[in-house]
Amino acid sequence: MTRDYELCEQIGESHSSKVYRAIHKPTSKVVAIKVIPPKSLEKLGGSRGRYEEPEFHCPLKHKNILQCYDFFTDGERGYLVTEYVNGFNLRHCIEESAKSFPDAHIRINHLMDTAQRICEGLIYLHDQKIVHGQIKPENILVSGDTVGPFFPVHREVKISDFALAGLVKGFLHPAARVKGGDIRYMSPEQMIKKRTTFRSDIFSLGVTLYELFTGHSPWDGRSGKSDLLARALSPKFRPPLPSNLIASLPGQLDSVIMKMVEKNERHRPANMVEVWLALGKLGALKI
Repeated sequence: MTRDYELCEQIGESHSSKVYRAIHKPTSKVVAIKVIPPKSLEKLGGSRGRYEEPEFHCPLKHKNILQCYDFFTDGERGYLVTEYVNGFNLRHCIEESAKSFPDAHIRINHLMDTAQRICEGLIYLHDQKIVHGQIKPENILVSGDTVGPFFPVHREVKISDFALAGLVKGFLHPAARVKGGDIRYMSPEQMIKKRTTFRSDIFSLGVTLYELFTGHSPWDGRSGKSDLLARALSPKFRPPLPSNLIASLPGQLDSVIMKMVEKNERHRPANMVEVWLALGKLGALKI
């Protein structure tokens, strides 16, 4: 570990990395550091365990995008330094929101605000010609709740884990192909190894919002991988309407989410602005 950072407790983990809260000792600034092991670092551009460290530059700056500050190596591992969000990921919201907000209308409005802010982050990424490619609850960070003018809202909503391969080369490469990912949130075109597009992100966000509002996967969380693939790829299978699972959800939300998870990408919303506007109209109804 170099660059004057002190690792504190572990705050997250994936199959290929661990995330720690850390302190930048010269400034006492609290940050998060993703530690990338040698094998994963090699896939991102190293050769035989060696990696030539780039001059890091991340031009992305948006309130709903996790800010990246630095990237460096110690000869074996890579370290991606980002802003620290004192909260949790959207998976926690999915599991806890029903308990936290027993009033259905307050809960829906709270989640609607969060959904719109995720859209705003994706609109910004897409404006930069970047496809995220791995939108899912674990890659969306939120801070604790605060009281808004009409209902509680999250203080911060941040999209994380975007374009890592491009970042560690010293810049964001808009055309970088996204590899891997969680099959539960992949669009059909990603599953069959086609190139991802902005509408692939719309599909993945649609699956995420389906879970956020209903607490259920559109593909049925009990299914094995083969069943999931069959349901996600079959034009005959359509998930239940969200309002069939949660009666308090408005029918207009059904229309938005079901259009986002259309199997044929040409039938999905044309862009994230269209999704944001549709959710905005629902929010304006003050459900």
